[in-house]
Amino acid sequence: MFVRYTQSPALYMPDRRCAGFTLLELAAVLGIITLLVALIVPRALRLGTSAKYSMVRQAGSEVARWGMEWGERNLETQDPDATCILNDYVETLLGFVGNTTATNWVEPRILLTDPGQCRTGTTGIEYSVADIVDPANQPKNPFNGLSYFATGGGNDGNTLVAGLLHLSRYRDTGTTPATNHYYLVFTGTESTTTTQWHAGMGQGTSPPLQNLRNGIFMARLVE
Repeated sequence: MFVRYTQSPALYMPDRRCAGFTLLELAAVLGIITLLVALIVPRALRLGTSAKYSMVRQAGSEVARWGMEWGERNLETQDPDATCILNDYVETLLGFVGNTTATNWVEPRILLTDPGQCRTGTTGIEYSVADIVDPANQPKNPFNGLSYFATGGGNDGNTLVAGLLHLSRYRDTGTTPATNHYYLVFTGTESTTTTQWHAGMGQGTSPPLQNLRNGIFMARLVE
């Protein structure tokens, strides 16, 4: 038995109006995509930068901890008749972490050899903070990926990059003996010099205490 269809063939023809988008529709879609990109990308970049600042603070806390342990080791192993105190050792760390010529963070450069004080003799301090840190676990600057204890020059303060760590001090002479407040400060993406610190931490190598308190606390020691 055969069934005969009586519908017109025209009913089965594709509707040409559904074959694609009009220029107006494409323009609208592109406009929406452009708007979303303009809103999302800057926000994503800001979030990425904020995350790096958090990593700098975390690394700074580790650096501060290692610096204090280094100072305590020196204090514990000095000559029995030495008169040095912990502040004398921490004071030798003032400056940029990574500087090979000005501090004891990465190389034992500053010697405390006065008779009767600190580590006496001809060699003074024989090892740096970096020498007591496992090389595989050294904290890194997230803005350049280099270890803060690397000696290649990336974090020594000679090249401007965000995330440079610098140990600064505020000396409070209103107490007897004087009290030293040690904080690590760091540069930001907005810094124009290596001593313009991020997020209200001030400028220069010895910012006021109200600025230093925005940095990373390391120690409060008497002289």
